[in-house]
Amino acid sequence: MAHLVVDGAPRPGTVLTLSHWPRTPTPPELAADLSTGIVMKFIAEGLRPPAARQGPGWATVDHYDEDGAVALALLVDEGMVDRHGSLALEVATTGDFDVVGDDLAAKVAFALRSISRRGQTVARSTQEALSIMDDLMSHPGLYESLWAEELIAYEASREFVASGALALEENAEADLAVFRFDAGDLDVYRTSWEGMRLHPAALNSVTSCMRVAIVMDAGRSAGGHAACAPGDHGPGEPGGRGPGAPGGRFGHGARYRYGARYGYEVRYRYETWVRLASWRPRARVDLTGLAERLSDMESSGTRWAFDGAGALRSALRPLGGELSSISPDDFMPALLQELAVLDAGPPAWDPYAPGTPLVPQAMGRSQMGNQRSRSGSMARSPARKLFSRNSSSTSRFSLPDGANG
Repeated sequence: MAHLVVDGAPRPGTVLTLSHWPRTPTPPELAADLSTGIVMKFIAEGLRPPAARQGPGWATVDHYDEDGAVALALLVDEGMVDRHGSLALEVATTGDFDVVGDDLAAKVAFALRSISRRGQTVARSTQEALSIMDDLMSHPGLYESLWAEELIAYEASREFVASGALALEENAEADLAVFRFDAGDLDVYRTSWEGMRLHPAALNSVTSCMRVAIVMDAGRSAGGHAACAPGDHGPGEPGGRGPGAPGGRFGHGARYRYGARYGYEVRYRYETWVRLASWRPRARVDLTGLAERLSDMESSGTRWAFDGAGALRSALRPLGGELSSISPDDFMPALLQELAVLDAGPPAWDPYAPGTPLVPQAMGRSQMGNQRSRSGSMARSPARKLFSRNSSSTSRFSLPDGANG
């Protein structure tokens, strides 16, 4: 069936792609930082959503996340862009980039994100999101049960950031924001989210740096051991976290290693994986070699790993969420030196390079690691008739010349 793809990669039958994903053939004149922004430009241009030269228009997504769900809703619900356009863009920004500029948008984004944690298929998650989208944006207070838990973690994390207990150092040359804090100053039961002690939006919202380093001093316990971190458990697993509970990276007591007391994570923000239109962030570099050298520096036996420059959520950290024996005085120079050397060479990940559009094996950001199709490839949502919710007829095909490359 001929269709339009939103916030993903084209498949057989795709006649137009509206996506900020790397290498996707989105018309250059519609480029925007978010797929929601691309769809808004598409609608503003008066181009009726296409699906075939004759017959009704259809649109689909190939994974579930907030940006994709919002963008699809704008297409299938005629008039939604007029009712909620500005809010929709803020929701997508919070969902994809973990940047909060509007507390109302945060509630909507957190509510949509909660749908992905139910273990449903992409199709069912998308259908649920579309069924409530208009009402959720109009009356978010009615959906408090969906956004309340994550909002608690975000607001508690934001308060901690503003309290002065967390130190922020920005290195413009390396495009690196370094957040330092003592574990004893943090109420992890309130701030923890998705395996991290602090909600990522509380950090991303206060820095424009696209590389984020977290440096935590866990202190020492009796006998010279540190209060160590467990591995990355899934929600609901023993030692893991449900929303608002501690666990995952830098969480509470699991295995202990003598002399280990520091928690580290260096991650690339999602803005560096997708294709932005307003500006180009510093490219990702491969930190695999640094992970090996850090492992060799450890006196506690902790091992380090890097997820890979092309991973949607790419980070350098000790394996299993364990603590490190390497002091910040040794870790930070090693990190900065590695970035300086690698930044002088070619990027390890370039979302702007030409090539075949990516069809990742994992799900999108909200469902990555939670859902896979039975075949192991990305599951598909059902195609939706464009503007079908408020219109008795669907649009016919109106494809600009060369729109799909």
